[in-house]
Amino acid sequence: MKSAFNIKNIAIYVMFAIFFILDRVFKGLALHFTAETNLIGGFIKFNLSKNYNIAFSLPIGDSYLILALTLVVALLIIYFIYLVIRKYPRYIYLPLLLIIIGAIGNLIDRYLYGFIVDYLDIGNFTVLNIADILITGGAIWLLSSSFKIKTS
Repeated sequence: MKSAFNIKNIAIYVMFAIFFILDRVFKGLALHFTAETNLIGGFIKFNLSKNYNIAFSLPIGDSYLILALTLVVALLIIYFIYLVIRKYPRYIYLPLLLIIIGAIGNLIDRYLYGFIVDYLDIGNFTVLNIADILITGGAIWLLSSSFKIKTS
């Protein structure tokens, strides 16, 4: 197994950090400039939406939710560190890192504002943010990796 800290992986970590930073910047912009802005022909708009709920807008929210989410993120981080130390292949720990980065971004919002800052309004279908995309992408990647492991 390759080291988790080779030059290729470091480049990937930097890219993930850039996504995290972009998400924070866009959240700040959404909070300060609340006017709706068309990005792609009116299909994708930049528009502040305060999400007080959890995934898929399930109406669960209070201090116990924040505590539970914090514990889940902490456990994911510990598991990620375990995978890296044990030198698992990156198709196992990189998707987990995407999920962790996205979860931390949204958890910061919960702590700071009491809601998640969503800003990408997609065709009257959903409103989300880069952190949501990272979480979803990481989950899909992790699931597809699990099929790779079972068929190998």
